[in-house]
Amino acid sequence: MFRFLMTFIAFLILLHIIGCGADDDEVIEHVPANFLEASPPEGYEIAALSGVLTLIFDAPPGNVSSNVGEVTVINRTVTITKLPWPGPQTKLEVVVTWADGTIKLLYPIAVPCVDPEAACE
Repeated sequence: MFRFLMTFIAFLILLHIIGCGADDDEVIEHVPANFLEASPPEGYEIAALSGVLTLIFDAPPGNVSSNVGEVTVINRTVTITKLPWPGPQTKLEVVVTWADGTIKLLYPIAVPCVDPEAACE
């Protein structure tokens, strides 16, 4: 009986030393996020103040910021709203930076029709 008890205790000690195979030091590898597309695409006319720019990535981007508007990140989608009026410029430059890169997009500004008598397009 004593020999069985000692063997059982040795087994428990060995089991404790080896563990159950779980690796608590597992490192989660960073997956870089790459820009895929913008909607509207670069070069398409965009409305300042009311325009919305949507960017799609292949993985969730981290630490996203933009030089214009308000940025919202949901999974792989970045939405930029409240785009500013660029003043006298006719183009809006949008620079988006995230943990793995930067992209610069250039959009012509859609000038709002403010004259109800004019034939606006």
